[in-house]
Amino acid sequence: MKLPARKAPTVRIHNLGCGKNAVDAEVMAGLLSEGGFLVVPGGRADAAVLNTCGFVRAAKEESIEAILSLAAEKRRGRIRRLVVAGCMARRYRDELPELLPEVDLFLGPGDIPDLPGSLASARSDSRSRLRRGPRIAGIAQ
Repeated sequence: MKLPARKAPTVRIHNLGCGKNAVDAEVMAGLLSEGGFLVVPGGRADAAVLNTCGFVRAAKEESIEAILSLAAEKRRGRIRRLVVAGCMARRYRDELPELLPEVDLFLGPGDIPDLPGSLASARSDSRSRLRRGPRIAGIAQ
């Protein structure tokens, strides 16, 4: 008996900020694809990753607005998991988890290689809330 093929989990990547963030977003997309995820441009998704900038005031404001917009999509059921990545996640790693409980995972730029595994872990346990990537939490260097 042949089992039906499992649908690949879908991920949307939203990118804000500088040219480095654009490169990081491309790296994320490649790692996610290699990890069995389907990167989609919009619509419903199993997860949304917001790659943030956190150095100038306007960029921080834009990042917070985008997080709140994606959090609203999560409440409406359009996305299941919300990941905030990038410089803002790293720079404000101590404050953001408490201020933004709707975010499931925060990843700094050094945590990008962990993204597929972290999402797979979160997906396998629907109750899990991975608040910080391993490098951002100081577990791995």
